[in-house]
Amino acid sequence: MARGADSRPAFAVPRETERYPFALGGTAMVLFALLAVTGLLLAARYVATAAGAPASVDAITQTVAYGWFVRGVHRAAASLMVAVVLLHLARVLFTRGGAAPRQVTWLVGVGLLVLTLAFGFSGYALVGDADAVAATAVGLQLMGPLRALFGAPGEVIGRLYVLHVAALPALALLAGVAHVVLVRRHSPAPDEPDTVPYWPDHALFQAFVGACAVTLAVAIALIAPPAPVVTETVGAASPRPEWYFLPPYALLKLAPRAAAAPLVLLAVALLAAWPWLDARLARAPRLSFAAVALRAALVLGPLALALWEAFT
Repeated sequence: MARGADSRPAFAVPRETERYPFALGGTAMVLFALLAVTGLLLAARYVATAAGAPASVDAITQTVAYGWFVRGVHRAAASLMVAVVLLHLARVLFTRGGAAPRQVTWLVGVGLLVLTLAFGFSGYALVGDADAVAATAVGLQLMGPLRALFGAPGEVIGRLYVLHVAALPALALLAGVAHVVLVRRHSPAPDEPDTVPYWPDHALFQAFVGACAVTLAVAIALIAPPAPVVTETVGAASPRPEWYFLPPYALLKLAPRAAAAPLVLLAVALLAAWPWLDARLARAPRLSFAAVALRAALVLGPLALALWEAFT
């Protein structure tokens, strides 16, 4: 760690970040690394074709030594990473962490959320079983004109595989590095009060929380190992998306089909523009309630849709 002549740390963080809600960003990075390692192991036996995908995933689960464990850790880490990123974004939203001068940091963070969800969508589709094929067809409806990029039904698996193992990781690495650089740029000066050195204080705290997340992923894989791949016909499947796609899935049922994709895009655009919208509302005290209501709607709206879909 570089130090100045007065031995002060070159990089400090606010003392309040020594709490678990402020360790979510680093935890997401640890889970991403775990997903990369387990994903490389799975890719060694995966066959990215419509016929080969379910057979290869089933072989990984039932035949390959410890394949069930690697797949289980990968699946658990994926769900945990989505949860961590969503909680991180909610924490920043309610603590106004995206306010000036951190608007670009917020924008990159929203981009990372979109990439994380894209990882989840493509990864679920790559299983290639009946439920995955049916659920993928539903998800592609939300993409509008972008649906054509995935080709004919027989080409979807191959193109999603390239997206999952090449395009998305490259974009996530670039966005992640940019996000860290921006966070570092807007960190407090080392001589400001109520700060702690990043190394070793905050780094060790982040490492501890990340280790807990890895341990939880391993525990989930051991307690609830992945089931064998279902080979029933697609027509007999009853697709149910992963929990983090329940809100748009519910929206497809509640809203006209043509309106579902624009509504999702509108929600993402509102989320991306939030720092500027929040600043405008803050300048008008009579609109302060509107800012609180919009924050609540951005969080509680998707939650309500997810609960409605899960229990109806």
